[in-house]
Parts: sequence; structure tokens; C-alpha cells
Amino acid sequence: MEIQVLGPLSAHVNGMSIVPTAGKPRQILALLAFYPGRVMPVPTLMEEIWSGEPPASAGTTLQSYIYQLRCALGRDSITTRPGGYLLPVGEGDLDLLQFRSKVGRGQQLLELGQADAALDELRAGMKLWRAHPHSNVRVGEALELEVQHLAEERRRASELLIEAAFLAGRH
Repeated sequence: MEIQVLGPLSAHVNGMSIVPTAGKPRQILALLAFYPGRVMPVPTLMEEIWSGEPPASAGTTLQSYIYQLRCALGRDSITTRPGGYLLPVGEGDLDLLQFRSKVGRGQQLLELGQADAALDELRAGMKLWRAHPHSNVRVGEALELEVQHLAEERRRASELLIEAAFLAGRH
């Protein structure tokens, strides 16, 4: 499985796109991808997809959306935990985790005075960005906060990249 959130939401299993065409399952996948390896509480998911006005059948409908995503991503792709759902992905599965890892390594290398190596890591991290996150997903309150946080992460990575380039003499 490969999921990309550093631009329009994209998800592939064995080379086939599995991004839901329906808006609400797409929102759920996007939100779960922003919290890899962490439980996304049911109330947060409901708030995201129904903007504070869930229908009487919200619980059952949410379970149906999760079932649809499991069918597309694979049976064990989304796990149920007390109070919510979890998307267990590794760094190789999600561009967001790759970005954070490369930026973290770049920052460490910069702190160690290894500007050339830091520059390589930071450039690799920034190359993962394809466009504005979630341009193909309706963004509710929870996703909006995550998109804003991600913009701050990108800004900080850009600052580190400029610093590394300057220290490496490649300005």
C-alpha cells in the first residue's frame, strides 16, 4: 500500500488507485493518513464528515465507510481500537512519514555540522511534495488543522534547507 498526502490524496495497492470516489470515505482515509499509527477517535471522524450535524444513523454509516475502505485497501488495513480506528502504515507506505523522517535526519545532520549530507536529506524530503495537500478532498475542521500544521512543517523544512545550502556553500 502506498498513500500520498503531500498533494492531492493518492492511494495505491499493487499499482492500482484505490482512492474512494465518494467524498466521505475519501475524507476518512485522508484523516486517518494524517494520524498514522495513532487512533482516530470516532467523534472526530464524525465531526469531520458531518460538520457537527451527524445523522441518526451516523455510527452505522461510519462503520459502512470503514468497511468500504477496508475492501479497497485490504482487510487488515484499518484496525478497530477502543473508541476509534487506526491506519497502521510504515514509513515506506506514507509520504508524510518519509517527509518527516528525511527532515528530521536533515536537521540532525545540520546540528552535527554535516551541511552537505543535511542538504541531500532536506532536498529529498521537499521533493516528496506534489502540490497543496488534499486539493481533491473536502476539508472539515480536523483536516483543516492538519493541513495548517503541515504547512508549518513545510515552512520549517524550507528554512532548514536554506540554512543547509548556505552552510554547504551552495547558496
